[in-house]
Order: sequence, then structure tokens, then C-alpha cells
Amino acid sequence: MEQDKFIKILEHFRQDLLFKLKCAEVCKVERVNEKTIDCRPVVNILFQGKEIQAPLLTQVPIFNMQGGSSYEAFPIQKGDYVLVIFADKNTDNWTLGQDGKTQREFRFHDINDGFAFGCFNPNNESRHPIPDVIYRSGESKHDGNQEHNGNTTQKGNYAIEGNTTQKGNITASGTVTASSFSAEGNTNQTGNITASGTVTALSFSAAASGATMAGTMTLTGDIMIDGVSLKQFVSSHYHTAPSGGGNTSTPQGA
Repeated sequence: MEQDKFIKILEHFRQDLLFKLKCAEVCKVERVNEKTIDCRPVVNILFQGKEIQAPLLTQVPIFNMQGGSSYEAFPIQKGDYVLVIFADKNTDNWTLGQDGKTQREFRFHDINDGFAFGCFNPNNESRHPIPDVIYRSGESKHDGNQEHNGNTTQKGNYAIEGNTTQKGNITASGTVTASSFSAEGNTNQTGNITASGTVTALSFSAAASGATMAGTMTLTGDIMIDGVSLKQFVSSHYHTAPSGGGNTSTPQGA
């Protein structure tokens, strides 16, 4: 009898320990805050023969790829699934920006010290196929400078608000729309160019479809019309004045 009672005490202690000890839980997002989420574990708890709904985890920090002043943050919405991993020790001091201090409260693998990683999809929902290269789908926003080595292929419209400075050649097929455009190098356009503002180019060529601009065009160089230099033509051409008045002859000169 005493042995059975002792075994029951140990079993009660074991269940209580497992009930409180947390390692990792798959959770469903119930609320998205400004910088954290509220989520609930998807598996209910069985404690002393009774099924209990898992408690709501509140103000859970989200894992982001980051380093220094750079980071990548991905959107999370209600209904998404995340994996919450629980820290070995109390994280209250760390949350407040206080490193190197003892725990505010004695706890290990506690429900209050979780970090969310995500997102994941269960088997009965569509999972994204594993691609051969990095694949991104959806809208994105970038703040700061960006450097790219290699070719860039753009499918669809490309809108720019502000100045564009290009060193090298630009080859476009389609319509280019810009509030201001500046290029150092050749610009080859197949299609229409529409600009409202200033267009500055050291070298510019357009196909027979033409270029349309409302505003001022500043050109460093010359404009060739059927092999004739417009700059030289304007500076050196002359008209023969007819005797007795009337219309002048056609322009003469180079």
C-alpha cells in the first residue's frame, strides 16, 4: 500500500513536471500585434486524465533574419502556423534590455519564455514546393541601398518616382515612364518613352515608334536627322532672299 501510494505521488510529480516543462509547440496565430504575436498550441493538454485546452501565449517575439542594422521581416496573419521554442531560463531581463543578470523568477522551459519561428503548413493544406533557386512571391518593400551583380530581368511595368542615374547602356522594349531621367551612356528604346519633367542623356536613340515628352529635354551632344547634324544645321544654314519679296528658298547648308 505504501509503495503504491509512493508510486502515485511520483506519477503525479512526473505529470506535473511534464505539464509545466515546455520545449517546442506548434501554435496557431490568433492575433498579430505591432512586433509580437498571440498564439495558441494546436494540441490540447492531457493532465491527470482530463483534456485541457492549451493556454494562449501572448506577446511572443517573432524570429527575423537580421544582423546589425539590416533585417528581413515577413508578414504574419491570423491563422498562420508557427513553431514556438521555449528558452532554458527566464527571459524577462533580456526582454527589458538587461544582460548579465540573474533570473527575475526561477523557471526553466516555461510557457512565458517562447520565441516564434514560422510559418509552416500542415499536410492537409498546400505546401509551397521546394524550388531550385530562391523564390519570392508577394509584394515586398525595400529601404536603403541595394547592390546587384548580374543581369536583372523585369516582367511587367516598372514605375519610378524620383531621379534615375544610369552608368552604362540601357536597352528597353516597351514603355518607359519617369518623372525625371538621367543616363551616362547609351539608351536604346524599342517602344514609347513618356516623360513629364527633365530628360538628360549623353547618348539617346529611339525606334521608329518615337519618343513623346512633356517638359524640357536637355541633350549633351547632337541630334542626327537622316544623317544630318541638327546642331551643325542650325548653326550654319542660311536662306536665299528672293528679289522683290515673297517666300525664301529652302534651307541651305550642311
